[in-house]
Amino acid sequence: MKIKLQTAQIRWMLCALATLAFAGAAVAEPVVDSWVKLSGAKCARIYKTWSAATNGVGSTTWTNTEIPVPPGRSSGTQAQPVYGGVLSIRVSSNYVYVTSSALPSYVMGPWYLNAAKTQPFPNWPMNQDMLTRIARTPPGPGVNKTLTSLGATALWVDGGIVHNQLDAFYYNGSYDTNAVSVFTQSWQRNANLAEGLTWDPTGSHQPFTGERHHHINPTALRYQLGDHITYNPTNLTYTEDPTQTNHSPILGWAFDGYPIYGPYGYSDPTNMNSVVRRMITGYVPRDGNFGTTNLYVTGRTSYPQWALDIGKPNAVNGPNVSVNYPMGWYVQDFDHLADHGYTQTTGATVGDFDLDRYNGRFCRTPDFPDGTYAYFITIEANGTPVFPYIIGLQYYGQRTSGDYGAPATLNFTSVETPNVTNYLGGAEATTTLDTPQLAGSTVTLTWSAIEGGHYNVEISTNLTSWVANKTNVLARSDAATTNLTSTADSAYFRAVRTSLDVYDPVVTP
Repeated sequence: MKIKLQTAQIRWMLCALATLAFAGAAVAEPVVDSWVKLSGAKCARIYKTWSAATNGVGSTTWTNTEIPVPPGRSSGTQAQPVYGGVLSIRVSSNYVYVTSSALPSYVMGPWYLNAAKTQPFPNWPMNQDMLTRIARTPPGPGVNKTLTSLGATALWVDGGIVHNQLDAFYYNGSYDTNAVSVFTQSWQRNANLAEGLTWDPTGSHQPFTGERHHHINPTALRYQLGDHITYNPTNLTYTEDPTQTNHSPILGWAFDGYPIYGPYGYSDPTNMNSVVRRMITGYVPRDGNFGTTNLYVTGRTSYPQWALDIGKPNAVNGPNVSVNYPMGWYVQDFDHLADHGYTQTTGATVGDFDLDRYNGRFCRTPDFPDGTYAYFITIEANGTPVFPYIIGLQYYGQRTSGDYGAPATLNFTSVETPNVTNYLGGAEATTTLDTPQLAGSTVTLTWSAIEGGHYNVEISTNLTSWVANKTNVLARSDAATTNLTSTADSAYFRAVRTSLDVYDPVVTP
């Protein structure tokens, strides 16, 4: 028996070429085009334990019963699978609207309270029903800067949440206690030092609400996007790769409408032919170097200039630098070099640092050859996070974007219309076929699939009448494959989704 698929293959290839030609004709707009768009749909997964992680056993549902939780508070239960990544993108005249569960397509976890990984962290992630808007044109810097505050400050391009440096605790004159809001009290705690043990290998964690987020370098996302990272699945280690020479991609969008890049940019911000190197923050510890106050000597009795400029006085002295309160424990333990006579690198001047108080700069990038303001992730050469990590304590621009569901957002009441949907993922993802593979009398058909989906593969000789060739083909993660046979001299095949397992939907306005 011989199957001739030449016609089917040619027709498929012509469709693919037409699609590529259409895509190439579109005008690139980074805030619209930089989002991670998956060809299939994966359910979000976590590693519940280190043993599960090292054996590659992820779970699509979970209930955290490790540690008792006070009544009325969840420790992170995902009773039904939920799809990870960006689930839809809608574009209107002024904004891009992105929906997501705020959970990624890569596997998260595990989380612990100690380095020995013997004390489980009590909180696990949950579907956040995110609807976020990002301005297509940033309104500019404005006169009065806005605090990044607690909660979501930006969105990663895979739909994940970005937080600032703070962990909601401050020093009240006697001990660290939970803050009501940012900078209404003195000596705000630095999440990277105070909570760093609770990060999973991807650099994330979550409170009891299940709102998974990053305060620091998102290593797994960077690995997905090819940003100077290697990954060892044996020990779940993400490592900086100094051999890569590419400019970092856009990792996210801040709520003032400006892009967030990985750690690597052009050495000359005005010259795209200059060497790509790691961006250097302007922040340094207040240890007496670079003209800073030496907190080891004076104690925490004064604020740095950037903190005073925010408008909150140094009302309470902080605890002395010690083992329990090490240097960097509070965000006011850092000073900015610009306040001590040092200069930022510009096109005309090779300065002492790259990034301003807001952790960004004006520069040309591959996405913005004419230039833009942009934030950059800050790390040491070995990947260790460096303050202020992502964005400073204030936005450079005016915040006009945010999450519709968050109480701290701008209280958006409606989605701007008209708007156009230009991407659907998750349960609405479009099925696309790979080129069929013919070997003797067997055709192997592979397509992008929705995890939890059940498919029939149908056959036709005339593109009008279709009959089932294979039934109830199950998706494996975000792809499905089946082998087909036919007695026809030539045939057309198509994959049709017939049902979908129960899942937890993202319900947004």
